[in-house]
Amino acid sequence: MRLRPLLCAAVATGALAAAFVVARTRRPAARAVVPVPSASGAGSAIASVAPPAPPEPPPSGAPPPVRGPRARRGGMDLTFLVTADTHVGFWEKIPIPSVPSGVPLDEVHRIAIGAMNDLAGTPFPRALGGKVGQPRGLLIAGDLTEMGAPHEWTRFEEMFGLTGKEGWVHFPVYEGAGNHDVGDEVRGDTFVEQQIIKRHGNTRYSWDWDDVHLVCLGVAPDALDLAWLRQDLAAVGPEVGVVLYFHYPLEGPFSRDNWFSNGGFHEQLQQALQGYRVLGIFTAHYHATGIYRFRDHDAYLVGSAKHSWHSFAVVHVTDQRWTVASYNYDQRAFWWWHDKPIFGAPGHEARWFSTSGTLVGR
Repeated sequence: MRLRPLLCAAVATGALAAAFVVARTRRPAARAVVPVPSASGAGSAIASVAPPAPPEPPPSGAPPPVRGPRARRGGMDLTFLVTADTHVGFWEKIPIPSVPSGVPLDEVHRIAIGAMNDLAGTPFPRALGGKVGQPRGLLIAGDLTEMGAPHEWTRFEEMFGLTGKEGWVHFPVYEGAGNHDVGDEVRGDTFVEQQIIKRHGNTRYSWDWDDVHLVCLGVAPDALDLAWLRQDLAAVGPEVGVVLYFHYPLEGPFSRDNWFSNGGFHEQLQQALQGYRVLGIFTAHYHATGIYRFRDHDAYLVGSAKHSWHSFAVVHVTDQRWTVASYNYDQRAFWWWHDKPIFGAPGHEARWFSTSGTLVGR
């Protein structure tokens, strides 16, 4: 399916006081859920009633989570990448600039991952200055597979790996589930979720990189996830930076009329985040790229290999600045960026969007 790009101007009403770079598409259909067979052979797609204990650190090289409120240590120079909607197993061809008739999705991922692996040392746009550092890891915000099938997951692992040594990606990978992995309404003990649990200890998990606490919340946080999140953040404390990522968006297209919005979880999430230094929230599902506001927080869409918004987010965090830059891997250039002071540092917030289709590689 070909998409028609659209650059929306800033909207000054309600919670959506932001600029979106988006693409028109139809609402994704519900996908099959592949349950994990139980000992009796019956499939299960029902979540556990009681919230699990805090997860062990992911086995992909992350340091152990720090238990107990702490002060920032300082000296931070952290780089990581964020992508989403990999849809491994999708069967239609994807147009790219050099092949308008389209190539298999695996080839798009080969281009994307090649760009990720080569990115260290690439200059940021001139207005930002500096160069991209060595990424500490790659976050993936859901829809890892097209149908949640075992053979699709096997191919996902072949391409993306886990620790940076098994697949195409040269650094650790931290993935969460999306609706294509578990179904639009049913969540729980599905095949893809079980694989994520094997890799990271749970479908929701967290870890620290320097003075940033990162939290994966899978498809989106429900009541059990939010109860766990409140405990997790209380154990970290209000001084460190917090980054969250999950699949469903919080504002804009496809952010309503699902269990996450209709169940009042947007408001509950906002309440759970009060008093913490939330640096950014990364979401997906719409296959677009851009920045928007959720209540008092900056939120980002990161693009997808499946359609035409071929990009991922490059995140750079220091003791004083938070920078997110969208990198278009078809053109090997930056699409937009957002830069702001953090932790009470002096300075001004700035952002740039391509309004003419011209990208910046400088």
